[in-house]
Amino acid sequence: MLDTLNQQSYPTENWQFDTELVPLQIENGTIVNSHKALIRTDTEEVLAVHGNGYHIISHDDVVNSTYDAVKKADITNDYNFQITDYDNGRKLKIDIIFPDLIVEPVVGDHIRFQTQVYNSYDASWSLSQQAKALRLWCLNGCTTPDTISHQRTKHTKNGSLGLDLGADLMRQGLRQFFNDKNMWTAYTQQSMAWSTVEDFFKKNLVRTSRRYREHDEFNKRQLDNLMSIHSKQISHLGLNAWAAYNTMTEWATHTQDCAVPENAQRQRSDAVAKAMRSDTWRTLTNA
Repeated sequence: MLDTLNQQSYPTENWQFDTELVPLQIENGTIVNSHKALIRTDTEEVLAVHGNGYHIISHDDVVNSTYDAVKKADITNDYNFQITDYDNGRKLKIDIIFPDLIVEPVVGDHIRFQTQVYNSYDASWSLSQQAKALRLWCLNGCTTPDTISHQRTKHTKNGSLGLDLGADLMRQGLRQFFNDKNMWTAYTQQSMAWSTVEDFFKKNLVRTSRRYREHDEFNKRQLDNLMSIHSKQISHLGLNAWAAYNTMTEWATHTQDCAVPENAQRQRSDAVAKAMRSDTWRTLTNA
């Protein structure tokens, strides 16, 4: 399969290397029986240290199984397969964009279907697959309450079984994607005052850490950031739930100024999804 991928303009990248679990030896030569070191066999660099229950799910297997899942799902022949590695190959992300799978909640505002897959050797990311929506107006990755389909698998002996579910996740996600069009359209018709949005953000997005919850405080810098984004969104979309929704998705996906952008994006997207599952959001958007 790797040869097939390379024939389709997927050059050899830093994620294409072999790994091995080897005995963990400390400085005095003692072997630590409870853990093993995960190394790159080409450089013998230690990528991580894991307990004995850890099982390698290779980037190569993830890439190949994801590619197979796209073909098996058979939802379209038009797709763009993008692979990105981080931290010297410790982490991997795959983006599959489907240019012809689009909904238009309002005239001129397009949302495109996509799938993302994550893997890591250092346990910072579990093996995860998620179907998402990408708003084309400013390339926001739209985060929905059910979004849209999601699967997370630990790196254990049976963890690689999760790779076999990719095609089903894509098909299920696409069905939900088209169903969500009505929800997005309803957002454009639901008014939402500036103060209402600010209060919602303060309580649901910038008080997520224990530090802020315990002291009844909030992250003012993040709130200012959110409201600055919201000001831009309402200039195009008006004071409605659609603007608030797109403010949240832009905040969640535009993390280039963060120390670890990919981690920040995942954490913010989870926070947005949780906020949108809240009774408060349901009340605001069903008023």
